[in-house]
Amino acid sequence: MNSGEDSNSIQKGTNLDSAFKEIMSDSSILSNMLEPLIDEFHGKDVKYIRSCLPVEEGNRKIVKLDTEFGINGQPPVRLDNVFEVKIPGGEVMAIIIDLEGQTNNRPGYSIENRALYYASCLIESQKGRYFDSDHYEKMRKVMSIWVMMDPV
Repeated sequence: MNSGEDSNSIQKGTNLDSAFKEIMSDSSILSNMLEPLIDEFHGKDVKYIRSCLPVEEGNRKIVKLDTEFGINGQPPVRLDNVFEVKIPGGEVMAIIIDLEGQTNNRPGYSIENRALYYASCLIESQKGRYFDSDHYEKMRKVMSIWVMMDPV
């Protein structure tokens, strides 16, 4: 592959990544996508699911959490879309969701390991934000959902 092809490939990946982040920020699209993926949403209608999403006032876009994480002085990891859903009930339950778009289905490493690392970053980042000391019962459930955009 020559440098022109490399440049085109990088640009295509950047465009797909930006488009994915924008599309997956739409609460209507996300509501439809989450029903079969999140146990707490199985059998729920889209309106209910959307009510659990953090939606900007007067808008359809979700409010995202910080997408950059650094652990133990390591270079930061940048995730695509991180947001929290709140499931009403006796006690409100929250789930932190990482939604990733992957353009390269064979990146040369295990995508499952990368997903596990991203989820670990989200778990680690909760201490001091959602709980202190040994109050692990206050931890949020974490899910890392990966969409393969070019699965062939």
